[in-house]
Order: sequence, then structure tokens, then C-alpha cells
Amino acid sequence: MAKYEVIENIKNIYQRFVRIKFIAWVVSIAVIVITIRLFYIQIVKGDYYRKLAESNCVNLIKIRAPRGYIYDKNYKPLVINKATYQLNIIPYYFKKNQDVSKALNDISKIINTPVEEIENKIKEYREYILEPIVIKRNLNEQELSRLEEKAIEINGISISQEPIRYYNYDSFASHIIGYIGEISQSQLQNNKDYYPGDIIGQTGVENFY
Repeated sequence: MAKYEVIENIKNIYQRFVRIKFIAWVVSIAVIVITIRLFYIQIVKGDYYRKLAESNCVNLIKIRAPRGYIYDKNYKPLVINKATYQLNIIPYYFKKNQDVSKALNDISKIINTPVEEIENKIKEYREYILEPIVIKRNLNEQELSRLEEKAIEINGISISQEPIRYYNYDSFASHIIGYIGEISQSQLQNNKDYYPGDIIGQTGVENFY
């Protein structure tokens, strides 16, 4: 009888040991998996998730200052500003939680612009996923009205007001006054204070400020 009890005790101890060993293996594997996952999130993708976290807590709204008027010696305005509206897309929010193809088609029909052209515009500034990309300037009243309605349904689009330049001078003065235009990709890389869609002076007096 005593021998039988000893065998049973040894058997129970062995079973407990097997269970403990199994649990230890499971815990060890779980710790390894969690460690690898934390390493991936914090080290490999740390910058990416940091930017996403910042975008969820901080929403920076850039207000572009209007360009100044240009006058002649008699204080007659040669160049003034007129208010217009433009369509912007913020790539990160635009591609989140919606059918992107349908959204692009809806926008394309409203602003009468090919889907490929809109996609190329977004791809051109793909590194600026949290910045508004200008898709179309100088929207007419019909486009503006329809886009404002669609803004409720489509993520990542916005309408903003933008002053455009109006030149009150004859063509002979154009080479002196110069002109403005949207910043190019190469100009953007050389001027870190600017953002996609910014309008800058390209030639003449306009290029000096």
C-alpha cells in the first residue's frame, strides 16, 4: 500500500511538473511575441506611429497670409487680391475608412477633372500625408456647393479660401511685375518653410517677397 501511494505521489508530482513546464513554455513564447511586437512598434515603426499619434491630438491649421498689393508711384494699385476657393485633400484621412475609388470618382465628376490627374497630384506629394494637397483652385459656385455637400460623406477633403492675384496693368509691365505660381516639387525641397500647394513669386517683383 505504501509503495502504491509513493508511486501515485511521484505520478502527481510528474503531472504537476509537466503542467508547470507547459505553462512556462506558453508564457515564454507569449513574452517573446510581445517583445518582438513592442520592438517593431517602438523601434522599427516608431516615427510612423509617433506622427499618427500627434495627428490625433494636434490639428494644425495653416492660414496663408495674403500677398501684399503692388502700387505705382502715384499709389495706383497695379496688383491686388481677389478671393477664390480651392479644393484640398489630406491623403492620410482621405484613404482612411472609406471607398477611395468611389470618393475619387465623385470628386472627379464634380470638378470635371480626370481621376488619374487627382491621383497623380496626391502621389506627387505622397510624403506629406498629413498636409492638405490642393486639387483644384478657383472653384465656381456650382462646384463649391456640391463639394460642400460631399464633404459630409467623403473623409479628408476640405474647402479653403485663397486670394488670387489680379493684375491691373498692360502686358508691357508684365516682365517687371512678374508672376506667381504654385511651388514645384524641386522648389519645395529647397524651401522647407513652404508646403504643398503654396503660391510663391516666380519672377519679377513678385519674386522678391
